[in-house]
Amino acid sequence: MHDPTHDYLERCRAEHGALRSVVDRLDLPPRFRAAYDGRLTSRPFFARESVLQDLAHDLAALYDLLTSVPERMYDGDVGRYAEALNIPPAEAALMRRVDDRRPPLHARADLYRDNESFTLLELNIGSQLGGVDLAEMSRALLRDEEFAHFADRHGLRHGDQGAELVASVREAAEAVGVLGDPTVALVEADGTFARYPLVFAAIEEMLLALGLRVLPAELGEVSVRDGRVRVRGERVDVVLRFFSPDQISRDQDALNKVHELLSLHERGAVVLFTPPEHYLYSNKGTFALLSAARSRGLLARHEQLLVDRLLPWTHLLTEGRALVEGQDVDALDYCREHRADLIVKPAADFAGNGVVAGWECGSREWTELLRDRRSRGGVVQRRVVPCPEYVVDPRTGETTELVGNWGVYLTHRGLAGSHVRAQPAGSGAVISFGGNTATTMSPVMYA
Repeated sequence: MHDPTHDYLERCRAEHGALRSVVDRLDLPPRFRAAYDGRLTSRPFFARESVLQDLAHDLAALYDLLTSVPERMYDGDVGRYAEALNIPPAEAALMRRVDDRRPPLHARADLYRDNESFTLLELNIGSQLGGVDLAEMSRALLRDEEFAHFADRHGLRHGDQGAELVASVREAAEAVGVLGDPTVALVEADGTFARYPLVFAAIEEMLLALGLRVLPAELGEVSVRDGRVRVRGERVDVVLRFFSPDQISRDQDALNKVHELLSLHERGAVVLFTPPEHYLYSNKGTFALLSAARSRGLLARHEQLLVDRLLPWTHLLTEGRALVEGQDVDALDYCREHRADLIVKPAADFAGNGVVAGWECGSREWTELLRDRRSRGGVVQRRVVPCPEYVVDPRTGETTELVGNWGVYLTHRGLAGSHVRAQPAGSGAVISFGGNTATTMSPVMYA
């Protein structure tokens, strides 16, 4: 039997309708459809579940390695570690408030695929993850008669990052003595809901369908009375955090509110899921520190192999010298000479903001960029070239080449769902749903 991707594409090329047009006719939840209108890839993606399970195991091991970096490289001084990553003091204070050197694992890895191997671009750690509702499309696909027949033929199933989020929130609520359904506030920074109303409406719709009622709120709507967190007068057991330290660190009222939430979290009066300390390890500069630790011989052999399997070479732009394959070189000179093989990224931004590919720059523009980022912070990373993905246009039947960014979710339970953000080959170096309107999304089905 053909592998699912090959079989799916062959059937789409041969048919007029049926699988080729399945995404167009899906019975999707209304808020999900509104949020992703015109932005769904015309087919799902497929992967061997065993491959993704092994990948999730590697990613969990890498997370352990990341959380050990302050101890290995800075004698356990998290303050020095934060300074090395150029994290502003107010943000670092929030991140360091909860003293847990290994915060609970709740993450999405963004990777490029080359056949059945994956290279990690970034590790987004914490509860503020986009794409958690993509399993709604998987459920809708399996309700479609034609696709259900195809899924049965290949033994397909799907992960469910939304259900895993609900399970994690319920588990976290046990810390405050809630064994049934907790009262959950989904909290964002002030002004954010108005900017992304459809996204948060779709998340709320998904959580409710999975049995978890949430109270969407911005920080200004959160209050504390009698030692308990309340939203619009209703007592809250779990605060599902979607705000980030950089969103609130310049707003003193918001900063005070979050410190108050952290105090209640520490006293066991509420659960902040997840605390901001995750940002200490999702900063892209952590990959640069691991690259340096690997080059300096600070990792055990099995750890070196793990880093080699997953990470492209990464360097902090604030460091004047770089270790490249064991050689100490001038970082600026090396980056200028290897422009076509490098990409510059902010250390802590999202949605592709501020990412610049050297192969899309002129020499002078690239040199000026490096000098600017050297003073402001960020990382430079080795270019990763993924293998092509293909879709069949549902209207013309033509085959189109895409580039895909694979999102793999994981918790302490292991693999927790997957999706792919994809865009036409040649439409830009950055695959970003929020930053590139050519980018579409689709779930991953497991074989």
